[in-house]
Amino acid sequence: IVLVFGIIGYLIWRYQNSGKNLATKELQAATSVEHAEKDLLNVSLDDLIRNAERSEDYRLLVHLHFLELLRALHEAKHISWVPYKTNGQYLYEISDAEVRRQYFDIVVVFDRVWYGYKEINAANFDIWFNRVNRLKS
Repeated sequence: IVLVFGIIGYLIWRYQNSGKNLATKELQAATSVEHAEKDLLNVSLDDLIRNAERSEDYRLLVHLHFLELLRALHEAKHISWVPYKTNGQYLYEISDAEVRRQYFDIVVVFDRVWYGYKEINAANFDIWFNRVNRLKS
């Protein structure tokens, strides 16, 4: 049930935000995570996210949504995104204390899941994803 609500919430959020990037420029579809990491500001992650959702690859979804968070923080002028900058460097850049705190909480889970290979299930992904969406809004 949590997964269903998470997916519904995600779809509503995607629908509400679907026109934001299109208003400024057309993004090309990222062909891989590596492609997205190198050219985040110019690629769309939608296809990669849909594929990860279909295969219920929550580890990959954490990574992709974290990349989208970095893009949102860059667009909101909280950080200056550069390929290969560390999460600690981004944390140091964020001047707003509440944004920094929320970002830190998100990064802790991201680092454990992506770099530490800690498993994440649908319920924990939904909790993490809701935090990401709160910070992006």
